[in-house]
Amino acid sequence: MKLFRLIFSLIKKLWGWILADEIRPLSFSELEPIALPGNFKLGYSLGKYRENNRKRTKLGKLVYHFKYKKNKKAGEILVDLSSQLLQQNYPDFDVIVSVPPAIASTHFFANRFFSESLSDRVQKPLENKLIQRIRFTTEQKDFRNLTGKKGNVKDSFKISEPDKLKGKTVLLIDDIYDSGATVNEISGLLKSALARKVFVFTIAKTGFYD
Repeated sequence: MKLFRLIFSLIKKLWGWILADEIRPLSFSELEPIALPGNFKLGYSLGKYRENNRKRTKLGKLVYHFKYKKNKKAGEILVDLSSQLLQQNYPDFDVIVSVPPAIASTHFFANRFFSESLSDRVQKPLENKLIQRIRFTTEQKDFRNLTGKKGNVKDSFKISEPDKLKGKTVLLIDDIYDSGATVNEISGLLKSALARKVFVFTIAKTGFYD
């Protein structure tokens, strides 16, 4: 029994060291922000999700633990880095909206925590209920080509109160930029609602176009 407890204690410590390494702090100076192409005025990501489309980067590890493991510490680090990028690279904007999660009851913690925390940090109002899903879709990562990704999100969103966005500069945020199909679909809706400008920000970018 004593041997079992000792082994269990060692495993627990080892796992703690591994986890601590996975979510270690990342400084803004370590980042290599990426300009995003798309149907919007301006867009950036903090950096790559994976290195050479294989191993997760430091940023990618933080995103993974925040989104899939609900690690609040990782989320706080990402909010801090994101607010710095917004202050440094973006002109002024009026309101923040976020892409709703793709799957019901999944990733809602990360979506809500990040959008609300970022709104508080940059002191801009958040309108998280304006963009609504008409239908829940498969996650974009499950599609390997642009045609499939576009088809998956086409006509899957609506804006509930377009008048709230009329004439405003809108910042649309999401966790990961893959093909750009999702943010482009929503950007089109924001423009239809007569938003003056649409900016896009995502935490990380995949290597879809690399």
